[in-house]
Amino acid sequence: MIFAEKLNTIAENMVHLQNVTKKWFDRGRDYEQQEFWNVFQQNGARQNYEHGFAGKGWYNENLKPKYDITPSYASNMFLNTEYKGDLRDLPVKLDFSKSSSMSNLLGYAYGITGIGVVDTRMTANPLAIFTYARALQTVEKLILKSDGSQSLNNAFTQCYELRDIVIEGTIGQTVDFQHSTKLSKASITSIINALSSSVSGKSVSLSKDAVIEAFRNGVNLLSKPYIDSAKVVNGITFTDNGDGTITANGTATADATFSVKVFQTTPNGSFALVGCPVGGSASTYYIAYEGYGRDYGKGVMWDGSRDFWDTVIIVIKKGTKVSNLKFAPQINNINEWNALVATKSDWTINLL
Repeated sequence: MIFAEKLNTIAENMVHLQNVTKKWFDRGRDYEQQEFWNVFQQNGARQNYEHGFAGKGWYNENLKPKYDITPSYASNMFLNTEYKGDLRDLPVKLDFSKSSSMSNLLGYAYGITGIGVVDTRMTANPLAIFTYARALQTVEKLILKSDGSQSLNNAFTQCYELRDIVIEGTIGQTVDFQHSTKLSKASITSIINALSSSVSGKSVSLSKDAVIEAFRNGVNLLSKPYIDSAKVVNGITFTDNGDGTITANGTATADATFSVKVFQTTPNGSFALVGCPVGGSASTYYIAYEGYGRDYGKGVMWDGSRDFWDTVIIVIKKGTKVSNLKFAPQINNINEWNALVATKSDWTINLL
């Protein structure tokens, strides 16, 4: 028993020693981290953050600055960083209002999902500021100069996830948002409203998917019942699912069609046709409203110039094999979009 008690005492002492050792180790590590940031940030006085947090050595566990950051140089600041998440969650504030260079600020920062206010007014041209920031969802506010002189060339290249952005100031140069297929209605409206009213010959490119999704009013003008119901034609079985969708199965021995509804386009109306599965083409499958276009999976938009009647049809082209291919044909009103862009008639607005 005496021997066993000694063993227990030794074990308890070892646990105590380990706890004390860890406590002092943690204190030492925390002290070293604080000293690192004191040196790295010059006790809060550092202004040049060009390439400051760039590269593969920066990630969530160590990107924990001690002092607020107001850089005079911010180019490539987060270029290729491994940090993942929203920069607004950092323990300090980022203030870019004094930055004279900001190109590639988040360039190739594949994991950053959000950033707060980015004030570029001290910067001549914030070129490629968010380029290849593929996970970026939110820019709380992008402040530009009021004279529209800044170039935003490649600023939003491959910003696939961008949903929310507020633009303050003036866009006076050609800008491209075509990769941002998830932009919200508020974001698109902010972009259009920021376009300069005193320039000509400039263009803005937007994702047609984003515009249609944001501005169609949600009321399907193709009401049930459809012209056709369940049918088999030229090797294709069309099934009416009863919820507005049509499923197609089989291999088309000749062009196979399903008639949805006769639709009237009215003068001065603006419309969007959607509902074709992604991947359609002129040689495989699509939804057609032949007076104004075909939806191959990205939607089609048009303005009514006259009273026009035609039948909306689903088409499976000869030789195409489909399996549980679901169509959800809809025509929606998008008058609000046309009213918005009508205020910027000197701009070329590309929907891609």
